[in-house]
Amino acid sequence: MTLEQLAEQTNLSKSALGSYEAEDFKDISHYALMKLAKFYDVTADYLLGLSEIKRHPNADLADLRLSDGMIDLLKSGRNVSIGILGGT
Repeated sequence: MTLEQLAEQTNLSKSALGSYEAEDFKDISHYALMKLAKFYDVTADYLLGLSEIKRHPNADLADLRLSDGMIDLLKSGRNVSIGILGGT
């Protein structure tokens, strides 16, 4: 795929896409990161080199079999120690 084709399909400019390929690349907008992650069907962490896992499929909460308390805790965003989660 050419830069022109990628620019057309993602609605990102060819110059911005070209800068992301450069060795001295410094910054990418949140918008561009999300557009590229969606286009390539990978996570933003994968694109940034922070994860080797390409996709994190969404799981239905009911399938996780979590208690109401645990769901509330996860939704709150508070840090949790391993002991609370039942780890050793």
